[in-house]
This record gives sequence, C-alpha cells and structure tokens, in this order.
Amino acid sequence: MSRAAYRGIFFDLSGVIYDDRGLIDGAVEAIKHARDANLTLRFVTNTATKNATDILANLHAMGVDARPEELFTAPDAARSYIKQHQLHPLVLVHQAISADFQAYNAVDADCVLLGDARDDLSYANLNNAFRVCKAGTPLISIGMNKYFQTSEGLQLDAGAFAHALEWASGCDLVVMGKPSVDFFAEVVAPPAWKQPIV
Repeated sequence: MSRAAYRGIFFDLSGVIYDDRGLIDGAVEAIKHARDANLTLRFVTNTATKNATDILANLHAMGVDARPEELFTAPDAARSYIKQHQLHPLVLVHQAISADFQAYNAVDADCVLLGDARDDLSYANLNNAFRVCKAGTPLISIGMNKYFQTSEGLQLDAGAFAHALEWASGCDLVVMGKPSVDFFAEVVAPPAWKQPIV
C-alpha cells in the first residue's frame, strides 16, 4: 500500500468489517495496517436504523478501532446535505435516528427526507410525502436499497418507497447513501465537526 497512491480508505461495515456471524477474519488487521500507513480512514454505512453512538459501540465491542470522527453514515450525509442547502424537510425516518432530525418541522416543508421508517411508512405518511414532493420539492432518500434480510425473511427497504414517490410525483431524487456520488462527496468533504480528507 503506497502512501503516494492512496490518501485514505473507506471501509464499508456490513459485509466488509462484519457479517451476521460476527467480525470478518482479517478486518482488524487491515484497519491497523491502514493506520500504520498514516492513511485517513472512513467507516461508511447505509445503516439508517441505528444511531452513530450505537454503531460505534457495536464496532468497539467487536474490537474494531473506529473513532467517532471517522464514522460516516447515510443519515450523517443527509443531515449535512440538508444543512448545506438550508432545507426544512418533512422527515420519515426510523425512530432510532429520529433524534438526529428533531430540529426539523413538517410545517412548510420544502423537501422530504425518507429513510427506513418501518411502520411509520404508512399510507397516510407516504401520501403526505407525495403531496410535498408533488409541489416541486426534492426527495432526499437515505440509501436506495430495495430490500434487506432479517431473521424473519426479506423486508422492503427505503429504496422501494423512494422510487414510488419519485415516479408518482415527478420530483428530483437525491440519494444519500452508497453508492451515490452525492454521498461520497459528503464523505470526502464532511462538515466541520469531522476531520476532512486533505
């Protein structure tokens, strides 16, 4: 690994650092090797059903040396995008991350923020989001996954609902999550409370 060739490494979490069986062999060693090479690290994830504190706690419990300023989630990217563009979203996200967006109010919303809100993705809530988007406002989706696997079987993810809203309303869709260019733009040029890659 040449320092001249790389300035940083993005480590995905699920499927790279761990899977449903636990820590993946060699993950901790790869992270240490990158640190020893003085590379800037980012731990990136589309997870939108756990807050950053819980994600870090899970990583630390597995022995992964991940630091708060190095973790960058799709909800982080969405929040940064909203702040940069001075937007006031109608928020439909999972309860585990709702506190991160509690400063926003649906009154006079000028965009919709959509995540894996599970049972809160009711017809009434989706129809309300449709009306906001239909008025010409953008839809910001936390990730675009179609579905995900759980112990109970496959579950619909936010991407399915984002496509439906985009198609029905004709709105502009902004995706904040891997592999979106907008997401990675936020990772390499994060807000002031994160250390930038230089």
